[in-house]
Amino acid sequence: MSNDEVLTHSERSQSILAMVYTAYIDKSLLESISQIILGFSAKVTLVGATTTGEIDNGKTITRSTTITLLFLEATSVVPITIKSELGDEEEMAMSLRHQVLKISPKAVMLLTTPLSSDVSVLIQNFTKESFAFEVFGGGAGDYAHECTLLLSGTEVFTSGVVAICFIGSSFQLKKHTFVGWSPMSKEMTATRAQGNTLFTIDDKPAFDIYTKYLNIKDDSEFFANAIGFPLLTKTKGDYLAKVPVSVGSDGSLAFISSVREGETFRLGFFNPEIIKSNLQDIKSSLNAFTPEAIFLFTCGCRRFALADDIQLETQYLADIAPVSGFYTIGEFCDIQGEVPQMNLAFIAVGMKESITFKPHKALPERKKKISSDKFLTSHMTVVGRLLYFINVLNEELEQQAITDGLTHLYNRRHFDAIFSATIRIAKRHNKLLCFLMMDVDYFKQYNDYYGHQAGDKALIKVAHCLKKNAQRADDYCFRLGGEEFGVLYKAENKDHALSFANMLRKSIENMHIEHEKSEISSFITVSIGLACKETNTISNESDYYKEADDLLYQAKKSGRNRVKIN
Repeated sequence: MSNDEVLTHSERSQSILAMVYTAYIDKSLLESISQIILGFSAKVTLVGATTTGEIDNGKTITRSTTITLLFLEATSVVPITIKSELGDEEEMAMSLRHQVLKISPKAVMLLTTPLSSDVSVLIQNFTKESFAFEVFGGGAGDYAHECTLLLSGTEVFTSGVVAICFIGSSFQLKKHTFVGWSPMSKEMTATRAQGNTLFTIDDKPAFDIYTKYLNIKDDSEFFANAIGFPLLTKTKGDYLAKVPVSVGSDGSLAFISSVREGETFRLGFFNPEIIKSNLQDIKSSLNAFTPEAIFLFTCGCRRFALADDIQLETQYLADIAPVSGFYTIGEFCDIQGEVPQMNLAFIAVGMKESITFKPHKALPERKKKISSDKFLTSHMTVVGRLLYFINVLNEELEQQAITDGLTHLYNRRHFDAIFSATIRIAKRHNKLLCFLMMDVDYFKQYNDYYGHQAGDKALIKVAHCLKKNAQRADDYCFRLGGEEFGVLYKAENKDHALSFANMLRKSIENMHIEHEKSEISSFITVSIGLACKETNTISNESDYYKEADDLLYQAKKSGRNRVKIN
């Protein structure tokens, strides 16, 4: 702390932010470090956290303690420290927000204790109203995932939050975040969830997906085995990851972030190509920004999942500016006015104080791949190819499972799933739900006269007509079997519903598919039974289906080529 360079920077600085990141859950160690650092200068603001890995000069290191000094010539640093107990998060958030708003910072760096407090509740309440500052940071970690510590000045504590507020007109920062995991399973739905606990997925115990798809057991190694396979949910166009930390006796899964009932997700696995592409984009952006320092908040799960290749992430930005940071349990970064509780995220924050700061030498045009050759020679390339294969195979199998092989409309199996789900969703908004069943008139006679090959072609044309005319996001077309089709849609009222059904009927007749054996037309026609109901009046799905079927029978019995509505 006494070398000439440090002393020179200290004399020029308005404030000094000292950050201590350590692998050791040792209060006495942090207290000893604080005495030394705080004794160096009255300008020092000291904060710190325990970690699941440390980053020093861009290198990932483990089982160590790092100290980073940020010298700020025109920026003030104000720490806000709140200690709490589990259950006090909402009150803590309100107090934190009140204190932060009083000083109007440019940015706020948050350090939290995710193992002893509900950070999701804290973050949601801290940012639930609009805010004019930028937010970033991470949760303190622990290699054993048992206890975390925060340091603020001379205080060391196990539960609470430290907010580091940056104040100054010349202070600038640029944040980037990504996950780099991509989905590899079918889409699933959280059918029962509360807080940070997911009880059921598709009405089965949540833990079942980890045993079924990954053969992961409910034992002491569950967290370590599940780290690389988070649940991915799409938010604002990008994926957020949720890593389960434990299994309940009822087969539920516990997370450090909240889970919403009705939320959809897929099992994920890291994708080297996405990671590489994101790193290149971040490097290009930060190089143009010309930061004086770069701080990384990256999930400890990344270090475990990527193994030795994690060095490629942390060292990738080191030729732009000094890089330091730590591996977290949970990360924060405001995205379009919201601050989600993240898992598995990589957050890079570039900082500088002056817009006239001398820029770094521009990087050469990337005519060939830079810093990515190591990816190509590592196991990540093999994993990437395997993941790509799995995704394509999943898409093909999923498509085959839900579509009719002849017409490529949804099949009866998918109809059963969609029908039930659509009723549940529509009930929340009490929409008029419409289900029509359609039968090609005199189709047996058509097949007998023209042949089955011609019959198949006719069904394909009918299916194409349905798809062409029912293209809204919540219009679903099905082949229910043989010459029978179904369309599920919503309407403002029964008049609109009937008009839409008649439009489909006329469109099919107007294709002029010749049918000499029809008793009602020279062309193929259809009969339709249309059942329309306010969703809060639908008590039984099978009765609703039968109602449409009965109406179809009435349409055929009363002369065909018509619509019968309830």
